[in-house]
Amino acid sequence: MRLQLAADLIDDDPANDVALGFIGLGPKYYRRNAPEVMADEWEDRVDTVGRGLLGLTVACARCHDHKYDPIPTEDYYALAGVFAGTQMFNRPMDAERETKNGGEAKNPDESFHVVRDDKPTDLAVMIRGDVNNRGPVVPRRFLQVLCDGEPTPFQDGSGRRELAESIASSDNPLTAR
Repeated sequence: MRLQLAADLIDDDPANDVALGFIGLGPKYYRRNAPEVMADEWEDRVDTVGRGLLGLTVACARCHDHKYDPIPTEDYYALAGVFAGTQMFNRPMDAERETKNGGEAKNPDESFHVVRDDKPTDLAVMIRGDVNNRGPVVPRRFLQVLCDGEPTPFQDGSGRRELAESIASSDNPLTAR
């Protein structure tokens, strides 16, 4: 589970990086950095992690607090910030093409997907999911309901490694042992 979120940050064995396909192979609208598109990509990753690793539907908290579940909108944006600070791109399998194309693959069939930390990014709550209606900035952190007390903000890069450790922690009651 840890490797699926942060293999590139946990050890130096590049063979483990294949596990990053769990978060790296979701929908990606290449070369389109419009705020709405980026927000949709973050939602997909939050949803994948929430459902796949926690058994929770966290993504609907993008627009509103859950009515019956203890997941507030701030928790969604705390997790989305982790993925906002994560860079995902295609790298050519052929090193010669990589040099010619400046590192980005033009043909996905001849490339492999790369996940790396980017600039750490704390996101503002987007009121009702509207990228143009910003609320308070929320630090990257784990879900409040799964923490004993106030969650500690993630400080290391994007926060992917800290998120992986939080999910796999023996203190997390939702992770199967």
